[in-house]
Amino acid sequence: MEMSSINQQNLSSVQQALSTAVLDQSMNRSAAAVSRLFQGMEELQRENSELINRADGQGHRGVIVDVCV
Repeated sequence: MEMSSINQQNLSSVQQALSTAVLDQSMNRSAAAVSRLFQGMEELQRENSELINRADGQGHRGVIVDVCV
């Protein structure tokens, strides 16, 4: 019995979702932890923006902020 391409895509999608869920579980990564991570990134972005705005107000130009995530 052959599977249609749509069924194959659905199966692949389910397999990928299960793989992601297993990875999340093995890394103890929950929705709450990811949410806290994003909140921290937003706070860092705000702080960087404030620093740049203050530096611009003091006449400093060309401020480079290198943020690696």
